[in-house]
Amino acid sequence: MILQILPPDFYEAETNSVFLITAIAFILVTVGLIYKRSVMKRNIKKKLVQAKEKIQLKRYKEMMNNKVNFSFEEIISLQEWHTNFSLTK
Repeated sequence: MILQILPPDFYEAETNSVFLITAIAFILVTVGLIYKRSVMKRNIKKKLVQAKEKIQLKRYKEMMNNKVNFSFEEIISLQEWHTNFSLTK
């Protein structure tokens, strides 16, 4: 009964709006997933840098306590690293 009352253009308009809403939802979900992935990559990079700094700091402390024998190049590089690390914190 209702289908006979409504003009044929109504169904076309409804189909187009459903398609448009679906397309917009797909785009938003895609952008959200890309953003989430970039945030995860950024967090992983931060954790890697923190882990490297922690290892370097541990090696520097060992060197300062003379627990481990380091080569001359390692001593210089660790001292340079500690100077740069201290300036950035």
